[in-house]
Amino acid sequence: MNSRRIVDVDPQSDSRWQAFVASHPDALVFHHPAWLAALEEAYGYRPHHLACENREHEIVGILPLVYKRGLVTGRTFSSLPHSLAAGPLAADAAAATLLVEGAVDRARDRRNARLQLRTWDPGLDSIAPAMAGRPGVGMYVLRLPDSSQELRFGDSRNHGAIKRAVQKAANAGVRIRAAEDDRDLREWYRLYIDTMRTHGAVAHSYRFVDALWQLLRPHGLVELLLAEGPGRDGGLLAGSLFLRWGKSSVFFALNGRRPDALPLRPNDAIHWRAIHDAWRDGVREYNLGGAEGNPGLVRFKRKWGAEPHRLYRYYFPSPHDSTLTLSRLDNPVARMATTTWKHLPTRAVERLGDLLYRYA
Repeated sequence: MNSRRIVDVDPQSDSRWQAFVASHPDALVFHHPAWLAALEEAYGYRPHHLACENREHEIVGILPLVYKRGLVTGRTFSSLPHSLAAGPLAADAAAATLLVEGAVDRARDRRNARLQLRTWDPGLDSIAPAMAGRPGVGMYVLRLPDSSQELRFGDSRNHGAIKRAVQKAANAGVRIRAAEDDRDLREWYRLYIDTMRTHGAVAHSYRFVDALWQLLRPHGLVELLLAEGPGRDGGLLAGSLFLRWGKSSVFFALNGRRPDALPLRPNDAIHWRAIHDAWRDGVREYNLGGAEGNPGLVRFKRKWGAEPHRLYRYYFPSPHDSTLTLSRLDNPVARMATTTWKHLPTRAVERLGDLLYRYA
């Protein structure tokens, strides 16, 4: 008789969830109850979070899971939307298998529903034969040395170039500080929206970033670093939002910057500060995010010594290849949408981004 079972749990009220996440070496900030609460508050997703219990009612595995209805994707159980990676977190392969099977059963029970898992682990192929795996986007990850060792970025030429850029920012009077209040967040958000519009990219709503700020900040899971110009009234030049997970990882999540301030190298100064803070804190990995189809962004992330690491997506039922092509950069519809997006008013970019993230 199997001594384990899959149960629905509420991570906000069941302390076992957070305790298991805190104790697991492969946990991510995206497994934390505060992240799940932010997704539900900002986008209204219905939670269906699963746990694997043993006979003593101890949790030996979890799978964060939400249900959403998309205009394109239809009914979907996802782990997790707007998250770099989540998927099952388990004490062993047997618990992970039970969790994935439980999620598949829920998709089967909800007629015409799909299941999608985002994970770093390509090993789900061996435990989830019902699901179809696909390589996802590539993330650029910098492995940080121990804080007792020297922190350098590549060879002496590359390291020197970065130091000169950071020194240029300092000589110009650029200051880096951590955001302190909601006013800082709102001012940065205006830069973020304008930056996303310039790139023709979909922006998260203020409701989402505010939920991250309010719910994750008390746990030390989010930080917003701001680059300000010289003088008391120098103004905001750039800012980046980071997600932190103990000594495991720091994720570069969102960025906003003034185009006319780029010669002052505020983004270099922000990353220099963030990477050195992580290194001194004993963090093992600094994740600079993806750069699909953007050679300039790839160069920026590679210069810090970051190497590409592939994410994986798993689907049930197996999708046809045609369902995965709408976001490809060579898609003419996507190119036309990108061009149009750049000319929309700021408020429209926020509202449409909110709708796309909620219902896509």
